[in-house]
Amino acid sequence: MNLVNSESRSQAPGDHNLTYIMTAGTAKLTYSVDNKPFIDVPDSAKTATTGVTVRLPACRVLAVLTGDATLSINRAE
Repeated sequence: MNLVNSESRSQAPGDHNLTYIMTAGTAKLTYSVDNKPFIDVPDSAKTATTGVTVRLPACRVLAVLTGDATLSINRAE
């Protein structure tokens, strides 16, 4: 599922694959638990096309994107 800049969405707990695609810009994932302020997912700030796997609690996620960066999140199998 592609994430939209500055639009939060609910996320189930578990391992998730993050896919970053960009030629210019930055992308990072932030999360919030129990309506607390959003904080950065550790090691999620990227400046190049790549992929990583992160473990998240039940939370809301929010992508912070600049330039042409896109970020998608999918449940890891």
